[in-house]
Amino acid sequence: MFVKAERLLIRKFEFKDWQAVHEYTSDINVMKYIPEGVFTEEDTRNFVNENIGKNAKNFPVVLIEEDILIGHIVFHKYFGEHTYEIGWVFNQKYCNKGYASEAAQATLKYGFKEMKLHRVIDTCQPQNIPILSSNGEDWNEKRRIFQEVYTTWE
Repeated sequence: MFVKAERLLIRKFEFKDWQAVHEYTSDINVMKYIPEGVFTEEDTRNFVNENIGKNAKNFPVVLIEEDILIGHIVFHKYFGEHTYEIGWVFNQKYCNKGYASEAAQATLKYGFKEMKLHRVIDTCQPQNIPILSSNGEDWNEKRRIFQEVYTTWE
């Protein structure tokens, strides 16, 4: 996946990314709502390695102007053929600047327009609902569904 937004680039992982990823995956405040919890260096290396190649489920988000990896987008097939799940994890230093919203919106646009997805599902912990609401989306209990309806499919 390669998606460019106004300030961000979403691309494939390279092994050299592991140190930038470890900066936030080793942070308890960032990882407290992530099921895997805080990563060790070995966990982070394995995570990056598992997401190199065509079976990747996670994609780094890079701040274009400074060429700095600031987080990652989770984007993968979920249940049916045309349904994906989206999520994100960002370095705390880059929070509250609109980067997660920008990355999510660019990824959703890519999913619906380029991949012809029918729906994208986002799940999160109840404590994170204010973050989702700030993105301008409606929250329905513990899950929200982005769905774009097409009258014709190419």
